[in-house]
Amino acid sequence: MIKKETKTRTETITRRLCDFCEDVIRPDYDSSVCHICGRDVCYKHRTEYREPPDYYDGGDYPDSICLECDKIVAPFFKEVDALTHEYEPKVEEILKKMKKSCKENAKRGM
Repeated sequence: MIKKETKTRTETITRRLCDFCEDVIRPDYDSSVCHICGRDVCYKHRTEYREPPDYYDGGDYPDSICLECDKIVAPFFKEVDALTHEYEPKVEEILKKMKKSCKENAKRGM
């Protein structure tokens, strides 16, 4: 004997929405969260994180920030950039010492 049954299944779908326009953010976007404030942002409401070049780590993708934070961070980056140029020689000296210490430690371990 064959008996047919009908089953109803409920499926919950979670979608990430832009905090500004409530558009659905495609799941293949890795950088859909503002690096500064943490809001979910679609491609229309974000830009690349414009850190001073000395600090950009050169990763695969620059971090994204929302357009509101982009307006706010510009004057702060000017200040950071000025300090970077002021202290850059000191930072380079410290990094050289650090690398030298690591190399010496590596030689001792061999």
